[in-house]
Amino acid sequence: MDGKLLLAQIEEFAKEEPWYTALLANAAALLFDAMDEVNWAGFYLSNGKELVLGPFQGKPACIHIPFGKGVCGTAALNDQTLVVEDVHQFPGHIACDSASESEIVIPLHSLGRVIGVMDIDSPVKARFKEEEKQVLEAVAALLENLPVRWEQGFDDLGKPSERFLLREITLEEAQTAAKIESVCFPPNEACSPLRIYERIQAAPELFLAAIDRETGLMAGFLNGIATNEPHLRDEFFTDASLHQKDGENVILCGLDVLPLYRRRGLARAIMEAYCQREWARGRKRIILTCLPDKVKMYRSMGFEDLGISASKWGGEVWHEMMIRGL
Repeated sequence: MDGKLLLAQIEEFAKEEPWYTALLANAAALLFDAMDEVNWAGFYLSNGKELVLGPFQGKPACIHIPFGKGVCGTAALNDQTLVVEDVHQFPGHIACDSASESEIVIPLHSLGRVIGVMDIDSPVKARFKEEEKQVLEAVAALLENLPVRWEQGFDDLGKPSERFLLREITLEEAQTAAKIESVCFPPNEACSPLRIYERIQAAPELFLAAIDRETGLMAGFLNGIATNEPHLRDEFFTDASLHQKDGENVILCGLDVLPLYRRRGLARAIMEAYCQREWARGRKRIILTCLPDKVKMYRSMGFEDLGISASKWGGEVWHEMMIRGL
């Protein structure tokens, strides 16, 4: 596959007609023609509730794919490129073409949001190597950065207050929460599944989960533990027994929102609801730590920057931030 030629051809088509359907139709045709041992190449686009079949080349395919299901739904939900050497070994694989043996799926974005995926299947196991992965990711990046007229509203989730149910978490959802944590934070910062489980056991009332009413998926959550201590220390992340149910302060241990649901006001909606709930319980302060690039975001939510924290969690330098009760 000649990556430079492929990118140049797609760019030329975009100049002639920037409407997304026309561009993706030609991109699918170019990919299908340029790659050996490929039996399907195309796109799935988000309508805010699920992935829906878009332009493609190959046999007729599944029309609807739920977020989090199959290779395409998982790549979209977690905003991750997935290279699957053997699709039959992928949990929940959706078999649209029985001839497919391997697959690569790359998320597409607009305005920082996941709006769909590029999906390519092969009848050969372990077909997609690192070099081709890089070329295909470059194709996806080109499509994102071209002056494409994406159809307005096709991935609109609506108002967070209408789309999401905010509620306490259950112990049965600990595995789901741990998976979201691993997607939202790098390994050196993410809490382990065991720590998440122990925290839910100790303080389920200090979790607030956002459940997508349309799909039933957990889109994100905010969690913490109560204490009378005035500052965050790293032991709060690892020792759930430090939770004091009637503590006057809440130490936040993480605000997690899956990539698919970001840049839509959900994080702010969760934080506002969480703070209102804890003020009603008589808490005096809510305290968190964040990396320098998130200080502005939390300031916009009403938090005060207290400067560099004593926390060394994950080997990073953190800012401690605090908001006072009403």
